[in-house]
Amino acid sequence: MSMVVKSTTKDSVKCAVVDGGELKSRMPKVVHELKNYLKSCGVDIHVIIKIESANSIPNLHSIISASHGTMVARGDLGAELPIEEVPLLQEEIINLCCNMGKVVIVATYMLESMIVHPTPTRAELSDITIVVREGSDGIMLSGETTHGKFPLKAMQVMHTVTLRTEATIPGGKMPPNIGQVLKNHMSEMFTYTMQP
Repeated sequence: MSMVVKSTTKDSVKCAVVDGGELKSRMPKVVHELKNYLKSCGVDIHVIIKIESANSIPNLHSIISASHGTMVARGDLGAELPIEEVPLLQEEIINLCCNMGKVVIVATYMLESMIVHPTPTRAELSDITIVVREGSDGIMLSGETTHGKFPLKAMQVMHTVTLRTEATIPGGKMPPNIGQVLKNHMSEMFTYTMQP
């Protein structure tokens, strides 16, 4: 696979794929090349890699080591792996990132039912709690906010459950007026969509 840089700004780099292909074991090398290129351009942009392919599993340690952080794309992984492997791999990736001091974001199917329903399932709430307790630095919504019927409600649920869970972790602190956080502090929201 090869890419050409089309443009750079202080916060982003736009590339075009010249020759397609899979990164496979070249991923750490490509990440280092991208980081070196960004540095040579004088920009301070962190590289977050997306673990979405079964091909990346044998090289998890080297891929994560090369990056600034990792996104666990559970939907993509679930399409390539036996479904029962995804939660175990999620936990492994979170642990690796935490042990290496790397940022980790978990994405896909966090509040999927809220695309069409105003309230989440209890299993989705438990899923958020588990992800937070495992040590994820961020949780990402996508379909819930891009085409869901209740995007603000989904963000409010994600925010409230995450804050409540973090407050139960030793050293965590419950914010005052937890029920009012969304109304009073929209700028504190941490769930954003990454899709157009």
